[in-house]
Amino acid sequence: MTRNQERIRDFLDDVCSQIKAREAHRDIRRELESHLEQLAAEREEAGADREEAVRYAVEQMGDPVQLGKELHRIHRPRTNWVILCGMVMFSVFGIVAMIAAEGGLRVAFPHRDYSLVWNKAISVCIGLLVAGFLYFFKPDRLRNYSWLFYITALGGMLLCHLWGAQINGSPSYFRIGPFVIDWVWVSTYLLILAAAGFLADRKQKPFFGLFTITVVVLVPILFLASLTRFPCIVLYAIALFAMTGALIRNWTRAALLTLPPFAGMIALRFLRSESVRDRLGAFWNPHQDPLGSSYMYVQIERAIQSAGWYGNGFAAPARYLPDIQSDIVYVYLIYSFGWLAGIGLAIGFAAFAGWLVRSALQIRDEYGKTLMCGIAATIGFQIAYNFLMSFGIVPLIGIPLPFVSHGFSHFVAEMAFLGLALAIYRRRLIAPSTASSD
Repeated sequence: MTRNQERIRDFLDDVCSQIKAREAHRDIRRELESHLEQLAAEREEAGADREEAVRYAVEQMGDPVQLGKELHRIHRPRTNWVILCGMVMFSVFGIVAMIAAEGGLRVAFPHRDYSLVWNKAISVCIGLLVAGFLYFFKPDRLRNYSWLFYITALGGMLLCHLWGAQINGSPSYFRIGPFVIDWVWVSTYLLILAAAGFLADRKQKPFFGLFTITVVVLVPILFLASLTRFPCIVLYAIALFAMTGALIRNWTRAALLTLPPFAGMIALRFLRSESVRDRLGAFWNPHQDPLGSSYMYVQIERAIQSAGWYGNGFAAPARYLPDIQSDIVYVYLIYSFGWLAGIGLAIGFAAFAGWLVRSALQIRDEYGKTLMCGIAATIGFQIAYNFLMSFGIVPLIGIPLPFVSHGFSHFVAEMAFLGLALAIYRRRLIAPSTASSD
């Protein structure tokens, strides 16, 4: 083989010295060796000896430094500037939204103490640091830690039953200083990350369907349901369905593998919980109990109708809207800035979610594409559901607006996912075999 020739090795070293993406070196060497071997074989057939044939092949390839520079331009890491700029822009807008929300709350409820802006600023700083760190990470390495993510998520949820702080009827929070960590929300993202690795390794699993139904679907559902976190169950179901469908390219089979257990859990929750039935009844008929279970639907409708095209002004007080900084922040933004601003924000978020999906489809590495589809589904579903929820089209179930709603845990988790999305896209032109072997 030509790779045993010192002249060939020197040529390849000179070429690769110009290519900064070390993950691509192995494939580039293989490709160039193939061309050199072909040229050398043709020269030997013409009567030249091996040494002369190798020298001829190297000369035909041209200047190795110039060739290396050209290959570097092809294989250099690419930044997805739309995702990066969107991530930063929406994060900054989230701070602006908290300034408006805190101002409105201070006017409406002057005797309460708020620190929304300070907490959001800290969340943005930490989230950007996490995303920046993961941007330079090699996502394919995460595949080897799928079981670690899985066990960490489930183990943390077990600890929630023992030492978790109970908020809104669920002991799924840990207090760390001034921050409250929503561990179940974090666990949902860890489970999505673990599922991407499990699904991408399906060829090594002879009972892929059984494994998916039990380990990837049933066990996480039971853990999430034990902490009564219905939004997390829905989010995990959507991400899992998207990843499975993109991987096996059969959406019907993907639905049969992933969705029936989730549908069963939803039905069971509906039958066993009177409060769930009341909330669904309030959704179907918002005016049946305007001071009770239908209160939020009525107030959301009132806020949007009173906004007009230009809103009620920056930091406008809304005494009848509780918790404007969290799940219904989009409603409050429309109330403050008007329908025009609401439409513009919806278009911006829709374009961002669409670009995430488009970027996911450009990934050729199986694991990277699976995880990227999970990321796009996770972020995109939250955006779509929060907007629909804000207009009363779907029930209120506590889905935050990514990057904007107040909350440390979901924001940092979203930023971590976008950091991974940037890292996956950055290496999309590098063959998966090299990315995993470096």
